[in-house]
Amino acid sequence: MKKFFSIIVLLVTFCFASNSYSQNKLLINAGANIPMGTFGDSYKTGPSAEIGFVAFSLPASKLDLVVSAGYNSFSYKNDYFINQVKTNLGVGVTGFSPDWKASNISIMAGGRLKMSTGKFVPYAEGQLGFSMFSFSDRLTGQINASSSDPSNVSLNGATESGSETGLGAAFGLGTEISVAPKLALDFGVKYNYSGVTYAKVYKVFRNNNSQFTTQELKNPSYVTAKIGVVVNF
Repeated sequence: MKKFFSIIVLLVTFCFASNSYSQNKLLINAGANIPMGTFGDSYKTGPSAEIGFVAFSLPASKLDLVVSAGYNSFSYKNDYFINQVKTNLGVGVTGFSPDWKASNISIMAGGRLKMSTGKFVPYAEGQLGFSMFSFSDRLTGQINASSSDPSNVSLNGATESGSETGLGAAFGLGTEISVAPKLALDFGVKYNYSGVTYAKVYKVFRNNNSQFTTQELKNPSYVTAKIGVVVNF
């Protein structure tokens, strides 16, 4: 991880220190995140915001080197837990309506490769960096259900608030549309991956003869649909 961080620092330093072929640009966009896979089973679509800086361009190869920071938010799907209990224990759950959240801050560096020049400029992009997930709550321990009333679930001591940082990666496609000499609209979609854990192994007990154990859930991924602007200066 330290070696990877050193590579990112060297890349950023090189970008800012280079004057040849430089064409500085500011990238600002907002959009919506769509969770994928098991992450999409337990978390809902949420908002996204990102700001990036192009400090170094290679016009001959149509490549921009980009450093960016993004913020992404998600809400927990209460029905996900309720359906787990119903499927595995055959009972409903009452009084379960927590307001759980998860948020992701990503700091990445990578490239945006232009497919053409002119008013409409399709591109492909890829980035690597750090992904920092914060959880207002996440399931992490034993959840107890009353044997006399299996629908009565106690979350006491079964959740935690905290954060994790892991390797992040993103790959996307988009189009820049020029609307002024130094201004373009930016439309795109991007696949995001984070190497963190968002739910640990936990158990739900109804009684001594009926129980189930969940698996650890990790490596959340989501797709971001975004719209923004590219400002040349």
